[in-house]
Amino acid sequence: MYEKYDINKFRNEIDYIDNQIIKLISKRMKIAKKIAKKKIYSKLEIKDFTREKKIFKKIQKNSIKYKLNILYIVNIFKIIIEYSKLIQKKIFFDIKNLSKKQYIAYLGPKGSYSYLATKEYIKKNKFKKMHKQDCINFQEVITKVEQEDTIFGILPIENKCSGYIQEICNLLFDKKIFIFDQIYIPINHCLLGNKNTKIQTIKEIYTHIQPFQQCKKFFNQFPKWKIRYVSSSSYGMKKIKNYPNTNIAVIGNEIYGKKYGLQIIKNNISNIIDNHTRFIIISKIENNIKIKLNFQTSIFFTINKDTSKLFKIFKEIKKNKIELQKIKVYPIKKNPVQDYFYLEMIHHKQSEKINIFLKKLEKNTIFMQYLGSYPII
Repeated sequence: MYEKYDINKFRNEIDYIDNQIIKLISKRMKIAKKIAKKKIYSKLEIKDFTREKKIFKKIQKNSIKYKLNILYIVNIFKIIIEYSKLIQKKIFFDIKNLSKKQYIAYLGPKGSYSYLATKEYIKKNKFKKMHKQDCINFQEVITKVEQEDTIFGILPIENKCSGYIQEICNLLFDKKIFIFDQIYIPINHCLLGNKNTKIQTIKEIYTHIQPFQQCKKFFNQFPKWKIRYVSSSSYGMKKIKNYPNTNIAVIGNEIYGKKYGLQIIKNNISNIIDNHTRFIIISKIENNIKIKLNFQTSIFFTINKDTSKLFKIFKEIKKNKIELQKIKVYPIKKNPVQDYFYLEMIHHKQSEKINIFLKKLEKNTIFMQYLGSYPII
């Protein structure tokens, strides 16, 4: 009975100490926020390697003083300091964009599926001050983000029907931007035309290349139709609206087809009925605010067309129990002896197994590009 009483007493003391540790960590984070604001106004960087070096030197000294295992204590403080930096990054992001107009770039004009995805993303995240900015092509979307003209850019990366969009992967390759988030949009491709346009009268179709590929089965029935590729579906709708001609039609969505004054000639012409597109949200800001298990990480890496190298990489994937979401391989036009790989893995970059794998991958590849960790939907 006496021993049980002693144990409970000690446990209560531990509970009290644990509570004090949490309170002190909370106090430390509040001070870290104040430091972040000071850094912003003084135009200083978040990372201060000299300061970190001094902190860890003190930690090691105090660990010896109090007869603690240096390795364990250093690792504890690494997590605490990393958490402080995450909080500071969020404050940097919020304050930096508070004073200026916020934009999200998309492939326009108004009425494209990229526009619908942009609208849905703004609504989903309740961005009250976010403004939409249309671009003439995907490259312009990326350039706007690179030059920090916009906070976010939105790009279609994968369609259920036509698969991964290689053009987007090619454009993102070797760019210093991150995938920040993603969103899925249902796709209902319609054949649209001016009043009195019928399938029998059509001779020409205006379409972006992606919707055309997603509706190929339908168009195979009409081999005599001439296909005119345009920069976006909405541009095609806008174009034929100005020509009251029954010989031309466009692939577009029902909502904005009506707004452009066009009629539906044929509804849902996709190769599959339940079609959708996955859009990625790109940014110069890395999404590392919330560390959760339901994150995925995307990377590019380059290797020579050597099966032994690839075997080693997949051996590491298996060894570290990495769960692959997607893997795609593409040739490099300028270098025929090399391929580049696009990989999507379950978990955040900061999870131990992904972190270890990326460090080893960097040593075994010609080039590696971290694209970001972002929530799985």
